[in-house]
Order: sequence, then structure tokens, then C-alpha cells
Amino acid sequence: MKQHRAFSLIEVLVFVSILTVFFIIAAAIMGTSLRNMKASEHKILATHYAEELQEWLKGQKEADWQEFLTNAGQKSGDCFNQAEIAWATADTTCSFNGIVGSDGPKIFKRRVTFEPGSPALTDTEVAVSIAVEWQDLGVGYSVPLNSVFTLWE
Repeated sequence: MKQHRAFSLIEVLVFVSILTVFFIIAAAIMGTSLRNMKASEHKILATHYAEELQEWLKGQKEADWQEFLTNAGQKSGDCFNQAEIAWATADTTCSFNGIVGSDGPKIFKRRVTFEPGSPALTDTEVAVSIAVEWQDLGVGYSVPLNSVFTLWE
């Protein structure tokens, strides 16, 4: 007569415990990976928004340097969260209500600071600092973009 050997209850519990730990670790790794992927996506969008504003400002500078200087002197620190970029007509607060558009999440704020006449600059140069900021899971992130616009570019 043949005897069938089966797994004991202890062996089954050990196997299930090891399998459970494996699945918990795999889920944690997947969660971290998804968070990092989302943060990278937001960084790419923020860089796009910063470059978009920089190109618009270059166009304004090229169109009329004196008007650009006037607006730069009055609009330093302004938000540019609207879909169509334009000089703000009123003092607006810069909040995380997001850049209006259909190409991404509305969690960003885009701010520009002008520094005409800095000690290292002349009358024909303006330092431009653009910052696009956002918050993910309570952590603040920022993509800065700094350049110097000159009359002779």
C-alpha cells in the first residue's frame, strides 16, 4: 500500500506568509514607481510652461523694447496663469489654481520676476526669473528658468 505524503499546516502557512510578504513589497515598489512617474510628468509640464512664458516674453521684447521695459518695471512678481499669456491688467494673487488649459493638470502657478538695472546689468539688459511651482502630496516643487534679455539680441 502506498502512502501519500501531504504538506503539513505549518509548511502551508510558511509558504503563504512568504508569498504575502512578496506581494506587499511588490505593491510598495509599484506605488513608489507610480509616484515618481507622476512627479516626472509634472516636472516636464512645468518646464513646458516656463519655456512657453519665456518665449512669449522674448516676443514682447522683440516687438517693442521700451514697452517691454515699462511692463517689466510694473509687472514684476505677476502671475501668468491664464491660458493665453498677456500682461496682467490688475494685481492678481498667485495661487495654485493652476494654469488654465486642456493639456495637463491645473495644479501649477507660473510667476515672473524682472530685475532691470541689477548691479551686474546695464540699462539695455533685464534679468528675467520665471518659476513654475506646484504641490504633490503636500510637497512643494519648483522649476526655475533664469535668463537675461538684452536690447541687442
